[in-house]
Amino acid sequence: MRLSVTVSGTNGVKGIISKIAAKVGEPRPAMQLIGQTLLDDYVLPSFKNQRSPDGAKWPPLKRSTLDSLVPGTAETTGVPGAAEAGGRRRWTYSELALVRRRLLRNSFNYDVAGDGQSVSIGTPFAFFKYHQQMPNSGLPAGKGIIPKRAALPEPQGGGQLKGSIMSDLASVLSSYLEDQA
Repeated sequence: MRLSVTVSGTNGVKGIISKIAAKVGEPRPAMQLIGQTLLDDYVLPSFKNQRSPDGAKWPPLKRSTLDSLVPGTAETTGVPGAAEAGGRRRWTYSELALVRRRLLRNSFNYDVAGDGQSVSIGTPFAFFKYHQQMPNSGLPAGKGIIPKRAALPEPQGGGQLKGSIMSDLASVLSSYLEDQA
């Protein structure tokens, strides 16, 4: 699942990107900076803070999930007889959601389009869409057994990122532009 960011319109971010492109000859460095900022400041902290980028707290794991057995062997769990018993209890790893092995968290990346005009950020794990539950994802809203635990910033009306995120991006891009002087 990926979120594609294309900067358009006449907002401050678009103007800064134009200045960076004029300075360095192309918009690619600005889009790379946008991708890295979204990844470092919004996506990855979601897993540590157990909150979506807009601040909504992730639902805790249910007791039944925490009490369930995680498959493993004595070698991988350090528990003698783990293979026979089915592994370790989920709560012995962590009570945080989506962080047991950090595979999902560590799979997020960004990619700048060939023309340098947009950047996408996401994960190759298709199952993440059930946690993100973005509008227009084809998933019924609020239905299912997996609670929403968004890690990607969600576009607001008109496909725009939240104003505070756009302000952060403008600040990062402005600092980059100043460093290029």
